[in-house]
Amino acid sequence: AAATTATAATTATTAATTAAAAAAAIFLTPLLAGAKFLQKEFITLVMAAHFAPAFRTPFTDIGGRVLTHQSTKKCADFEMRAMECLEAYGVQRGKTICIDYLDDLRECAFETRQMARTQAMRAERHRQWLTGERSSEDHYAPAPRIDGY
Repeated sequence: AAATTATAATTATTAATTAAAAAAAIFLTPLLAGAKFLQKEFITLVMAAHFAPAFRTPFTDIGGRVLTHQSTKKCADFEMRAMECLEAYGVQRGKTICIDYLDDLRECAFETRQMARTQAMRAERHRQWLTGERSSEDHYAPAPRIDGY
């Protein structure tokens, strides 16, 4: 009887793990598909944002930094390093030589690893809830205090 109970528990745990993996795949698939589409021509998009306009007007001066990351502190350094490398080696050679800088900029801009990590933590929490390791009240972490900024 004990062996049957242990086998049933193992089967339930395996089924819950498979369900959690399927749930994670459902959440991650659209996110990763969109990110791969955007990342496919990332170098072209980055370089297109850095060409000078044909005519300079006050409007081009105002909107010049809209397509770049230079207006925010988050990705400005990554973008500057990537652009300096691409400027030094050219776009064609820079695609292979500057790949580390471009990968850093891509991760900063799209946050694919951060989103995948968040989804994996959510799937693990849900798996623990399905297997009974975590109660319904403890399914998610408690919200921070309203004035906790």
